[in-house]
Amino acid sequence: MLQSLLAERFGLKVHTEDRPGNAYTLLPGTPKMKTGDPANRASCTDRVPPGEKDPRAVNPMVTQYMHCTNVTVDQFARELKGYSGAIIKTPVLNKSGIEGRYDLTLSFTGIHQLELLGLAQGGATPAPGAARTEGPGANDPTGVVLLQDAVAKQLGLKLVLEKRPIPALVVDSMLEKPTEN
Repeated sequence: MLQSLLAERFGLKVHTEDRPGNAYTLLPGTPKMKTGDPANRASCTDRVPPGEKDPRAVNPMVTQYMHCTNVTVDQFARELKGYSGAIIKTPVLNKSGIEGRYDLTLSFTGIHQLELLGLAQGGATPAPGAARTEGPGANDPTGVVLLQDAVAKQLGLKLVLEKRPIPALVVDSMLEKPTEN
């Protein structure tokens, strides 16, 4: 409805095309994910399951949390962008080749904390290895857990930033002033 209003009032004409850009890709590693129960519905949430400890309470630098139940790696890749707290801005491509359904939990430091520490440049996370941790506070006194490191250590997958075609909305034309009501 909004698109038709913009087209009518502003003469907006757009199309979508693939443009080269930086985007995350999930690659295979040594999976550390628990096999999902087919009786459960596939879902992801930012709530800690009853009876489990919240990693955000243990390490105040861990602000992003994602718990998925009975999901495929494709579903996880689609959901990761939304749970990344603005670290990931483009769709995540799954090239892991991993089949099946899994229960998984992922927790890491959000972009706002990285910016406060000066570890984020232009809204992007630093390269893996810039601030690494084995667990809350280990090897890094700040307790920072980078997204790429969390995916590797907690799930056994590799999350890499690479140049590849990503969908982009291209404005072909529009009126300088909207038409009258």
